[in-house]
Amino acid sequence: MNIQQLTDLENALLAAGLIVDRIEYDKLVRCKTADDKGHKRSGWYRVFNGAVIVATFGDWRTGQRGVWVSGGDLSLSDRQAAEAFAKQAKAERLAEQERQYRTNAERLEIILQECRPLQPGGPVADYLNGRGIPLPNTEALMQHDRLPYWHDGQITGHYPAMIGLVTDANGRLVNLHRTYLTPDGKKADVPIVKKLCASAGSMNGACIKMGDPALNKKGELILGVSEGAETALAASCLFGIPVWAAVSAHGLKSFTPPPEVQKIYLLGDNDESGTGQLAAKECGQRLARAGFSAGLVIPDSVGDWNDELLARRAAI
Repeated sequence: MNIQQLTDLENALLAAGLIVDRIEYDKLVRCKTADDKGHKRSGWYRVFNGAVIVATFGDWRTGQRGVWVSGGDLSLSDRQAAEAFAKQAKAERLAEQERQYRTNAERLEIILQECRPLQPGGPVADYLNGRGIPLPNTEALMQHDRLPYWHDGQITGHYPAMIGLVTDANGRLVNLHRTYLTPDGKKADVPIVKKLCASAGSMNGACIKMGDPALNKKGELILGVSEGAETALAASCLFGIPVWAAVSAHGLKSFTPPPEVQKIYLLGDNDESGTGQLAAKECGQRLARAGFSAGLVIPDSVGDWNDELLARRAAI
């Protein structure tokens, strides 16, 4: 690979959001992405350094993938070689991903075994009460009495935590959402209060499923979905319907309801940036095309449904 080809490849990886210190050849390499924090390595690439130089790359977190081929016009044999390299890299990437998923699943299970159901009067109950939310009756939220907090590869403390079980469409646990707290139910003084673990499967469409879909007065099976767990619980209090938490705006955008549900309420955030509104709108449009009845509901004021719940209670 000459200097120009190396520069072109580095620019292609950078344009894809990958941060690569130096190019390594003929093996699958993990690397940071622009969105990774700490020791996370969500990016990957594989460079085949032969007569035709081919690189495949992507982001495990988002599923983004790309292919780069050196040179200008390629012959038929060159294109065939590039396609073969891309298939080989895909097989290697999928094998590595499955291996990582299995490792992550074991780590999630260890944390889950240390959790217990939500308890009245504990840090999680106090935290939710401070947000105007009564203690929910759900197995999708649990509490951990002494969860380690990792920062830059080191444990910097142990804290009570609210744990949300993130499951996929088949009910398989793919992640745990952690909210670090103080013993008296306040947000812990840590760099990032709310964090996901490393995933044990695809997060596409995965949710914290608090409650089963319910029948409305018309006999329709209904369900609400919002971003965060607190937002979902607050919306459930306000509207009297079960609401699942999609964890993030991206999760809301990719939400897929159970096929038996007939009416979906998309309870988006009212963000100044418009991110929450757009995610809910795009999800609603996609669900409508799939045959669901989807209604979009956004708070009147900037904020989420937990902010709306607190504002309404303060006005009483």
